[in-house]
Amino acid sequence: ILSATVVWVVRIWAAPQFRFLLPPLCWAVMPFGIYAVWRYRTADIEFLARLEMQQIVFAALLLLVIVNNLYSQESMRVLSCGLVFLAMFVAMYGIYQWLSSSGTVWGLLRPAGYFSRASGTFISPNHLAGFLEMMLPLGIALVATGRMAVLTRICLAYASIVALAGIAGSQSRAGWISAGIGLLTLLAFLLRTRKQVWMVLVILLISGSAGYWFYARTVAPRFNQTNFQGHERDIRLRLWTSAWKMWKQEPWCGIGPDHFDYRYRQYREPVDKTQGRPGRVHNDFLNTLTDYGAIGLVLALLPVAVTVWSVRRCWPHLQRSGADFSQKKGNRSNRAALVLGSAAGITALLVHSFFDFNMHIPSNALIAVVLFAIIASHIRFATDRYWFTARWPVALTGTVALALALAYLVPETVARSREVIFLRRAELLPDGSAQKIALLKRAAGIQPRNFETAFAIGEQLRVLSFLGNADSVAKAGEAIQWFERGVALNRWDPNSAIRCGMCLDWIGKHDEAAPYFRRGIELDPNYWYPRAMMGWHEFQIENYKEAFDWMQKSLDVNWVDNPLARTYLDLAFRRLAEENAKKARQ
Repeated sequence: ILSATVVWVVRIWAAPQFRFLLPPLCWAVMPFGIYAVWRYRTADIEFLARLEMQQIVFAALLLLVIVNNLYSQESMRVLSCGLVFLAMFVAMYGIYQWLSSSGTVWGLLRPAGYFSRASGTFISPNHLAGFLEMMLPLGIALVATGRMAVLTRICLAYASIVALAGIAGSQSRAGWISAGIGLLTLLAFLLRTRKQVWMVLVILLISGSAGYWFYARTVAPRFNQTNFQGHERDIRLRLWTSAWKMWKQEPWCGIGPDHFDYRYRQYREPVDKTQGRPGRVHNDFLNTLTDYGAIGLVLALLPVAVTVWSVRRCWPHLQRSGADFSQKKGNRSNRAALVLGSAAGITALLVHSFFDFNMHIPSNALIAVVLFAIIASHIRFATDRYWFTARWPVALTGTVALALALAYLVPETVARSREVIFLRRAELLPDGSAQKIALLKRAAGIQPRNFETAFAIGEQLRVLSFLGNADSVAKAGEAIQWFERGVALNRWDPNSAIRCGMCLDWIGKHDEAAPYFRRGIELDPNYWYPRAMMGWHEFQIENYKEAFDWMQKSLDVNWVDNPLARTYLDLAFRRLAEENAKKARQ
C-alpha cells in the first residue's frame, strides 16, 4: 500500500492532465478515520489502539489508491479476475486440507478442532469462508453478465465452483448462510432483466444442486450440534452477552480500540465453556459498538450506507441492452457485472459479520475495501461532478496530504517489521537462553509500549529465577521490573500482576505479593487461572485452608483441564490433614 501511494504521488506530477476522483465514499470514510485517530489518543492501552488506528488508515489509503489509479475498465477487469482466481487457488489449498485432514497451514500447526475443516491460507476456517463468500458472487456475476473471451468465462466458472467447494470444506455455518444470501442478492438483481431469466435458472440449478450436496455432507452436522441455551450454548452467545454488558459501561465512545480481549475478563461468565482469550466478540457490529461506542458504529456504517446509495445512483448508467454473449468490440463492458458482483460480495460479508469478525482480519478487510472501491469508482458513469483536475494547487494539496501519511506510516511500518523480526527469531530459541532474552529486549527497545513483549521478558527471567541458582533473587528482581512495566502499559492485564506476585513470593516478600494476586482476581474474577494462583499464593504463606478453598473455586469453573488446581488442592488437603492430626496428638 505504501509503495502504491508513492507511485500515486509520482503520477500526480508525471501523468498528463491527472485528475483526482473523489466520490462520496471517499468522503464518507473520513469521519470514522478522524474519530479513530481521536479515540487512539484517549485509549487506555496505547499500543493496541495505535495498531488498530494504523490498520484503519491503511484501509482508507488503499481505497483512495484504487479509486484514483485503477478506475479504468481494463484495470478493474484485471483486478477482479485476479481476485477470483486467487480465491480459486486458496480454496484448492483448503479443499486439500479438508480431504487430507491436514493440521497445518504453510507448515504452521492449526488448532486440533480445525484438522477436518478447510482453512486455506487462513488459520480459522471461518475466515476462509469470509474471503470466498466475497469472491463467489463476483465470479458468477462476471460469468453471467460480463463481456470477455469464452475461455476466460469458462475459467471463471470453474473458479466459482471451486470457491463454493472451499466454502463447503470450511464447514462454516455463518459462511454457508452468508454465501447463500450473497448469491440470492446477485440473482435478485439478475431477475430484474427478463432476458437473463434463463441464466438465473441455470445458476440456481447448478449452485442449488451443488450446495445441497455439500450441505448434507459438511455443514448440516454442525448446524445440528448448535445449542442456543443452557450450559452447552454456543460460545458466541456468551461473548455477545459479555460484550453487551461491557458496552453499557461506555455507550457513546466505547471501551477503546481493540480493547475487548482485555476488558472481557471482567465480564466473563463463570462457566468452563468460556475462552481464556476470545480475541474478538465474534460479531463485527457488536465488536465495533463495544470498542468505539455508538458514535463509532454509526460512523463505521456510514460508508456502507453511502455505498448502497452509490449503487442505486450509478446502476441505471451501467445497463446494456441485451444479455447475449456476443464479443463485438463495442459490447464488452463489465461495468454492471463488477458492481453487481462486488455489491453481492459485500452483502455476504456483512451478513457473516453478525457471526464472526472477518472485518478485523486485515486480509479480508482489505479485500472488502477493494470491493467498495470498485463500486465507488463506477459513480463516474453517472456524473462528472466528482472529478478534480490536478492543477498545481490541487496537486500540491494532494501531494502534501499523501506525504504526511507516508511520513507517519513508513517509520511505523519499518519499526513494527523490525520488532516482529526479533520476536520471531526469539521464538525459535530455547526458553531461558541469553540469546532469546537479548532478542526480546531488542524488540522492546523498538516498541517500548508493547506490553506483551515486556511480559515475555519478565516470564523468561522469572523461570530462570525459580531454578534457585545463585542469582535467583537478582533474576526475580529484574523480572518484577518488567512485569511492573507490563502493568503500567496495560492496566487491564491480570497476568503481569500475578507474575509480579509470584516473584515477590519467591523472594519471601509475601505481604507485598498479596495485592498483586488480589488485583488479578479483580481483573478476571471468573476465570480458573487467577483463582488458582490466589490459592498458590495462600499455599506459599501456609494458609492451607484458604489455598484449598481457592483451588476448589478454580475447579468450579474448569473441572476438566486444570492440573494446577488439582495438584495444589491435593497438597492443601494433605497439609490440612497433617495439621489436624498434629492438633489431635496435642
